[in-house]
Order: sequence, then C-alpha cells, then structure tokens
Amino acid sequence: MVRNKFTALGGGVIFLLLPYLAFSNSVKGLSLSYSLSDNLYLLAEKESGSLLALDPFLNYSQSFDVEFKGNYSIINFNANNLFLENKISLQKHLYLPGVGNKNSSYIQFYNLFTPSFDLYRYTTLSAGDSVNFYLLNRFLCSPDFGIQYRYFATDSIPGYLEPYVKSSLSIPLPYFFLIPGAELGSKIYENETLPFYRIFFRFDSPLSVSLSLKASIEYYHCAFSDGTPPITLSYADEPFFEEESINEQTSIIVAMKKWFQREKISTNIQCDVFKKQYFPIEGVPRSDSGAYLHLLLMKMLDPRSSISVSFKSLLNYSTIDDFNYSKNSIGIQYSLIDWQ
Repeated sequence: MVRNKFTALGGGVIFLLLPYLAFSNSVKGLSLSYSLSDNLYLLAEKESGSLLALDPFLNYSQSFDVEFKGNYSIINFNANNLFLENKISLQKHLYLPGVGNKNSSYIQFYNLFTPSFDLYRYTTLSAGDSVNFYLLNRFLCSPDFGIQYRYFATDSIPGYLEPYVKSSLSIPLPYFFLIPGAELGSKIYENETLPFYRIFFRFDSPLSVSLSLKASIEYYHCAFSDGTPPITLSYADEPFFEEESINEQTSIIVAMKKWFQREKISTNIQCDVFKKQYFPIEGVPRSDSGAYLHLLLMKMLDPRSSISVSFKSLLNYSTIDDFNYSKNSIGIQYSLIDWQ
C-alpha cells in the first residue's frame, strides 16, 4: 500500500510538471526544503516531526501572464501524510493613459489534494479585476474587485461564495510610504451569509538600497446572526480550519530586510503580535493571543541558485486549554531559478 502511494505520487508530480516543463520561454524555479518541528499539529499535546517539500514555480509573460506554483510535501516520510498543492493564475494587463496606470484582470485556480484525508481536500476558483492609477500624479490608488468560490470534497463541509471589494492608497511621506486600506465582502453559504470587513494601515520605509523596514496594523471582523458558520459547527476543534472560524482579529506586523552586497547574503526578520476571537461553539467562546517570530538567512550561491536557513517560533495562549501551545521549527532550503 505504501509503495503504491509513492508510485501514485511520483506519477502525479510528473504529470503536473509536464506543462511546467513545456514553457521554454519562461522563468522557472524549483526549491527543495526540509524542516524539523516540535509541534506539527498546533495543539497543546505536542507531536514532533519533519516536513520535506518540493516547490516548483513558473512565470510566463507574453500577451498575458501565466503563473504556476506547486507545493508537494510529506510529513515524517509517511506516505499517508502527502499534501499536494497547485495554484495556477492567468492575468491580463491593460496599460492606461498616464505613467504607471494599468488595469489587471485575473482568474485563479487553487487545489489542495491529500490522498489519505478526504476532509482536507478543497478547491478554490477566483476571478477579479484591479486597477493601479495615480491621483494628482502623486498618490497611488489600487481598487480591487473580486469573487471566489471554495468547494470542499467532503459532503460534511458546505462550500461558499465570497465576493469582495478592497482598495488602498499609497501616500508618500518623509522617509516612508503610508498605505491605508479597507476591504468589504461576504461569505455566502447555502443558508447563511456572513459579511466581513478589514481595515489596515501599512508603513513601507526603504531606508536605503540595501535596507528596508515594513510595518502594518490590521483589524478584521466577520459578523454572524445566529449560531455559527457551518464549517466551525462541524469541525470546531480542527486546527486546519481555524482561519475559517475567526470572528475578530487584530494583528501588528513588523519586518526588516537587509542585503549585504559583497557577501551576497540577505537577512529577513519578521515579528507578529495577534489577538483572535473565534465564533462560539455551543455557547463556549474562544479567544487566542500570541506572537510569531520568523528569521531567515539566505545566501546566493550564483545568479541562479541560493541556499537559506530559517527559524520560526509561535506562541499561542487560549481561553481553551487544548489550544495553549508553542511551536518551534528550523529548516533549510535550496532554490534553483530559471533553470533549463
């Protein structure tokens, strides 16, 4: 049985890579990563393990843009823990009068397939249109209109439609850009509609050619009338569906990137602080807060390849004991870009 699953995985990956290899005039890439973690499943009862992943990508630009990203991973080298992710997007640009003004229309397909877990299989189809244009030749405005549909393979989780509209405004100020923005939308299930909104303020400061600092403050709220969304009612204790169960979230993110030209080394540091309120299940509320730290060191070996090491740490404090946990991981990745 294990051998058959590995054979199916190999055949499936080769099949998926055939169109990827067929685009000769394109930017291609491939990365191989391996990481070790002390908590694979984001629960108070920890289980350590490893993750091996192969990530191909392709970017093809002619009269339209085609982008493909894949992630094929296995947990603890166990054939029952295979995860196959594929995302394909097509984008068409139309340049408008004025410097930097353009309209972009896009469609996107995403699929997550797991041979052993029907529960985690789902597909997302999305389409939209975004515009970048300058107001008074100074302020960059970016409205975006879109819609997506998420379908779950299991009958126990209903799919939903999600239309949204969002916009941001880039305001140049001394030493940094201020980017306020907002998003409005709804998650439309068969028997219930959940409106949501998001407000954010981002700060982008290119301090020098080799040093940049970014920060953001974001607030998200998803309303509901009675009961809970169908996805949380079915799988309230499943970490895989946590993002679908958030009622309210506030987050602060600070990131810094430094490039050392002579050594061809890039250092990235990101720190997140968050507070989340989940939809109550059978009258029991859940509130989480915590912090996330990500350190990344990347070394360019030559113009087409690089190697990187990373460290990630997550602390989560919850009003429900099962979700009081910490997670630490360390990983290494080799990337090859524009290979022939």
